[in-house]
Amino acid sequence: MDDATLVNEIICPSCQASVDAALTQCPQCDASLIAPDQAPRMIRSNSALNKPWVIVLLLLHVGILGIPYYWKLKYSVSTRLFIIAASIAYTVFAVGAIVLFLYWIAFLFRDV
Repeated sequence: MDDATLVNEIICPSCQASVDAALTQCPQCDASLIAPDQAPRMIRSNSALNKPWVIVLLLLHVGILGIPYYWKLKYSVSTRLFIIAASIAYTVFAVGAIVLFLYWIAFLFRDV
């Protein structure tokens, strides 16, 4: 038979009051009843980096600087050339969009 016992109450480490075991904070002194090693932690998931479209977007934003990296990928030559061409086209488009946006902002504020 199992020697485990069910604990209904615990003692607050701060004020020594008897507290329901299901609580996470002492109602008497508001001290935390969760041990530091048992406290819930935020765990960052790398699941976004496991999605191919996220990697493609990141690589496209690297632009022309990423060409040596793209060439080392383990895809066929035609696929690597396509990725490089798409990267260059996207970089040219992005730079053009930024320049046009800056010209538009300058046009809006030229008489101010």
